[in-house]
Amino acid sequence: MEKVFEPGELELADAQGDPNQAIETQQRIKELLGANRQRQQALKADILARGAWALPGVINSTYVWMSELETAPNQEMLASIMAGLAKGNPAAVDLLFRTGILETPFPVPRSIARRALALLDWKPNSDQTDALRKEIQEARKTGDVPTVLDLYGSLLRLGDQQDLSGAINLCMDWAKTPLAEAGTLLAVLVRTWPPQAPTILSKVIGATAESYKDENLARMLLKPLRPIPSAWLAEGTLLQVSSQVLGSVRYHRHTAIEFLWTDAVQDCKSEANGRWPEIMERASADIMRDNSESVCRYWFSALRMANEIPYIIKQAHAKAEPYATMATLQLFFDRQPAAKAALSELERSYPSRYGAAKDLHEKLTSGQGKDKGRIHEGPKVDDIT
Repeated sequence: MEKVFEPGELELADAQGDPNQAIETQQRIKELLGANRQRQQALKADILARGAWALPGVINSTYVWMSELETAPNQEMLASIMAGLAKGNPAAVDLLFRTGILETPFPVPRSIARRALALLDWKPNSDQTDALRKEIQEARKTGDVPTVLDLYGSLLRLGDQQDLSGAINLCMDWAKTPLAEAGTLLAVLVRTWPPQAPTILSKVIGATAESYKDENLARMLLKPLRPIPSAWLAEGTLLQVSSQVLGSVRYHRHTAIEFLWTDAVQDCKSEANGRWPEIMERASADIMRDNSESVCRYWFSALRMANEIPYIIKQAHAKAEPYATMATLQLFFDRQPAAKAALSELERSYPSRYGAAKDLHEKLTSGQGKDKGRIHEGPKVDDIT
């Protein structure tokens, strides 16, 4: 079907569109979802050739075939089609926003529409921004957490500092509750506002100070953040967050900060494309200057879990304290022959350092361990684009 002209505001005012064309488009979408790759390309080309006239039918199909659109690949395929149909047509983009984001009560159609708008690099105008803020308030009143998450994902694209502050405060409240959606919202915040990551992380993790030993809370907050950006290690973001949070927490410890270092080291080592040794040296220098016992311990614990035993042994001979003692401590947790041999040598060369590390190891291994609080489950981060 060749498109003679593109529909405008009047033609796209009704999300139902032309009923006959909408039904035909829905059938094309149904066929598309069950077709092989070669057939999919032909069907996509046919739908795109219809132009924005086909957009109402594609949007409606996200309701009709919702159960088949729960996977990320299918959502990405439909989002790509929506973006292609709406590109260059303000009325079509507005229809996608109104019916796909603002008015839908279901997370799957909303997720697809948000993916499509992201492909178009869309940002809400003033009217759309007011509508988003109003809907967020209504969703919060009714406890519709998934809708709040989705709408904030769209609203934060505008870059308004007031909206950011409101979302951070909400994330802090959810983290203290704790709701699993706090981790999802935290991921949305740091991905939408990367320069604000230190402030966002410090405020949200700091809000859970009373639950500083809760392992489940820590994992809930951090899992959606992965993979942790290597820049957080290389540029001192983790150190900045650790200093701010640990400085205000009882005993200067927090499980979420500990796990954040562990996750960051594992992700950076596997994804830094050969820059890991350089980043490790830079982070060590920063941590040595910071001179926080807890940060040193978290750093070397993370390195041990990443199997960086030779590097830990080297740092155990450094002059800086408590840096070197925290490196020595981790050798007591490792069973490799190299670690045992290093401890024997350290006992002879640095007896006081060895003794302090041994005493701390005994204290840590005889403690009660982490708490495991109850977390209310919520949507996965993949549901929020």
